[in-house]
This record gives sequence, structure tokens and C-alpha cells, in this order.
Amino acid sequence: MAGIFLKSLILNHFRSYKKETLTFSSNGTVFTGANGSGKTNILEAISLFSPGRGLRKSKNYENSRKPENYGWKIQGTFEGLEEVFEIEVSFQESGDKKTSLDGKKTTQSKMNDLVKILWITPQMDRLWTSGALERRNFIDRIAYGFYPNHGKFLLYYEKLVRERNELFRLGNYEKSWMDSLEVQIVNYGIEIFRNRSDTVKILNKSSKVQENFPKPKLEILGENFINKDTYLMKLRDNRNLDIFSGRTSVGPHKSDLNLIYIDKGIDAKDCSTGEQKALLVSIILSMSREIVKLFGVPPILLLDEIGAHLDHERRNELILQLFALKAQFFITATDQSFFKYDYDDLNYVEILNKGGNSYIK
Repeated sequence: MAGIFLKSLILNHFRSYKKETLTFSSNGTVFTGANGSGKTNILEAISLFSPGRGLRKSKNYENSRKPENYGWKIQGTFEGLEEVFEIEVSFQESGDKKTSLDGKKTTQSKMNDLVKILWITPQMDRLWTSGALERRNFIDRIAYGFYPNHGKFLLYYEKLVRERNELFRLGNYEKSWMDSLEVQIVNYGIEIFRNRSDTVKILNKSSKVQENFPKPKLEILGENFINKDTYLMKLRDNRNLDIFSGRTSVGPHKSDLNLIYIDKGIDAKDCSTGEQKALLVSIILSMSREIVKLFGVPPILLLDEIGAHLDHERRNELILQLFALKAQFFITATDQSFFKYDYDDLNYVEILNKGGNSYIK
């Protein structure tokens, strides 16, 4: 049984759902249905019970059911570890997104403390061939799972860098103010560097024992400062260059992430699509095992079209490893036969859509 699992989900005017209530077991659920039926919308709703903008990174208004645009509300009842709690996330077109825990306003960090949610989406298939920003977001999301303050460090750091860049564009600032600003940037930046580096070490160590999926090795590319004085000196040495460009040229926002397929000794970007997908699965499985070690419970896993580019044997092995983790997981697939195995604990839910309205068969 999962440590903490989503027992029920209520959707109100969310994406293609007008009003829908779903109940789940603590094991695995496979949502099946045609393309565009609304399978991923359910996974997106679940992902919003974790900090951030969810697996699609959508703006709040984009989740409103069309054409009404009333706003939306999702409610999740979670159970496990001898407790039951409800998280509600809502958005009104005239206001901001609101989050409550058992009817009382709560924070994103509190949500992260209560339940860990990880996901893989089809968009991540291009992770190793896309831009560095996507890879930084990927490692930061993982780091946040291990280090709850990582998200806060990123927010403060990005705000300070924007302020430094704006001062350069204005062309008029006091040196003492810039000196103070750069010290703050370094203080937060060094924490981001450290968290990313430690996260990579954790995953690489865990991946060494990975079986039946390729063994990945992650590495941070670019300058990875571990000493504040060195970092601050580099930032100040580059000040004239940054004044000219109007941008900060040094810091964790310039880093990149690389992935090596150990057994073949090649970068992930040079691997086949199926190998890249298998490497990504391997990383998520490694992270899930480490979360169990650190927090005593497995994460909830959202695997959107995970069967694409994985052969039959790896799809089967993925299900076996998810059961071994005792994690609650949700999978989407167009065809039930993609995950048609003789597992009593695997539940199938068919999603239909008529006239843009999604519903459970």
C-alpha cells in the first residue's frame, strides 16, 4: 500500500471537465481513451496539488473550462499514515490561485511537505535536445523534492538578478548598492549550485543499482561555484561586460545539465528516442527510491503516455518496479493493451469526450 495516496478527486470547470468525481485505490490507475479525450487533464489536475504550475506549466486562466471561463476548482482527498486530509486549489478569473488544506489557507511548501508528486510527460521526450532552460527546470524540480527551500532560493535569486540587470539598463546606480546586491545574489546562488550538485550526486549513486533500465549519469555543465568568494569575485570581474549586455553573465541561471548513457558511453542527445525515454524513466525511478529513503513514503507518479517509445519488456518492467515501490501511479494510454498485464492491482478507467465535454465511461 502507498504511504500517502490520492483517494478521491473532484474537478469543477477544469479544462474539459464540467463536474466530475473520481475515486482511486492506492495502487495503479491507467486512463485510456482517444487522443483529446481528456486523460492528461486529470493528470494535470493532480499535479496542481504540488508546488508550481503543474505538469503543463499552464497559466491559471488556461485551465478554465471553455467557453464559460468561470474559473476552476479541484479538490483532492488524501489518505495514509493514519491521517486523512483535503487539499483544494481554485482560481477565479477575477483573482489569484488559492490553496487550502482542510479548509484553511496553506502554502506551497506545506503541500510539498505533505505529498510528493513526480511526473513524466511527452514534452520531456525532447528534454536532452531542447534548450538549457528546460533542463535547468528539470533538475530544479527534482532538487525541490529533496530540498524544500530550493524553490524559495530560486525565486529570490531570480528577483535579485532581474534587479541587477535593470540597474545596468538604467545606467545609473550607486556602487555600494550594487555591491550589496551582488552579495545577496551570491548567497542565494551558492545554495542553488549546492542543491543541484547534491541532487546529481544522489541520483547518480542511486542509478548505479538500477536494473532493467539503462544506467544514467548526470553532470552539471558550466561554472558550478562552491566558494562564495570565488563566485563574488567572478561576478564583479564581469560587471563591465554585464553593463554592456544588460544581462548577468555568471550564475546558476547559465548552467546546463547533461546526461550520459553509461553502458554505451554516449550523451543522451545522441541516443535513440526510446533510449532517451528509458533513461528518463530510470532517473524518475531513482528519485522515487531516494524519496522513500528520506521521507519514508513513495511519491505519487504521473506518467503521461509513458508507453510511447518503450518496448513491451520495458513497459512491463516499469509496472513491476512501480509496484515494488508501493507507489500510487497514474498512467495515460490511448489503448488499454499498452498496459494489459495480469495484475489484479492495476485499474483501468476509460475517458470519453463528446462535444468537448470529458466524462468517465
